[in-house]
Amino acid sequence: MLFSRITDLPDLVTSFYFATVTYTTLGYGDIVWGPDARIVAKFYAITGLLTFGISTAFLIGVLSRVLPDIFEGSEDK
Repeated sequence: MLFSRITDLPDLVTSFYFATVTYTTLGYGDIVWGPDARIVAKFYAITGLLTFGISTAFLIGVLSRVLPDIFEGSEDK
């Protein structure tokens, strides 16, 4: 929980909430940091977006190998 150490978030629960919301949805805006710590939140949001994109591409790649009939039929249309 890097957020609880470098920012002025009041407790571990708030820190975990902020980290989860920022990682998954780019944040709601209900918790706002000071200017010095905002760069960390930006990097965390970018990491979340990249992770979801890479995991989606990986899942499609695995599914196309496990279920080739489904993906071969869609190319012919």
